[in-house]
Amino acid sequence: MNGSQDPLYIEDHVPIRDEVARRYDVESVTGHTHSMSGGEVSANSYKSYFLAYSRVGHRSLQECFNPEGKVVQRWLYNGNGKVIQELLYGGSGNLDSRFDIFYLGDYWNEKQMYDAQGTLKYRIVGDRLRDGRLLKATFYAASGELIRSDSYLYDSVGLLLRVDLGRIGKRLFKYDQHNDLVERSTTLPGASVYGDVDEFDYDNRGLVSRKTHLHVCATLFDWACLNE
Repeated sequence: MNGSQDPLYIEDHVPIRDEVARRYDVESVTGHTHSMSGGEVSANSYKSYFLAYSRVGHRSLQECFNPEGKVVQRWLYNGNGKVIQELLYGGSGNLDSRFDIFYLGDYWNEKQMYDAQGTLKYRIVGDRLRDGRLLKATFYAASGELIRSDSYLYDSVGLLLRVDLGRIGKRLFKYDQHNDLVERSTTLPGASVYGDVDEFDYDNRGLVSRKTHLHVCATLFDWACLNE
């Protein structure tokens, strides 16, 4: 678990631990994605990811880009580093949809998804265990009709092992021998019988240095620290 937050790799798919970033006075991290062929990483790449931190170590902006350099996803944060809005953009750069995120104490308890015209499309309501861990996320249409319910399964020390996504499938997580760094994330079903698999490497500080989407691409991360 990432402090008082949900595991951040669930939604943004990059296992960055904010408490470690604060320890090393991280100012920002930038990811460049390279295509792969025959297991080798090509020299051609594009900027695909950016995350900025405030002077006190809180997240302040996160963005993902397509190969043409246009933002496809953006997260906005409040002064305490809690994400309050997620924006999704189409290939033309126009806003497609947005999520407004609401909190009850340290944790979000509802997310509302709106289309580009501002019409509510659905809501996600979170149910949590007593210690704050997310147990279930239930999707409701704007009419109130149930769409689906995602369930979250943890191990005995509180690490997330699996997210069941109803009819959509599931995501599985494997950790390193110290049980605190995500080594592999698998989404089933996926592009192959093995699913879509992401593997992660870290530097000696515990900051992610590479994300490999098996047989497809690899994203290399550069960290900018205030004390360097």
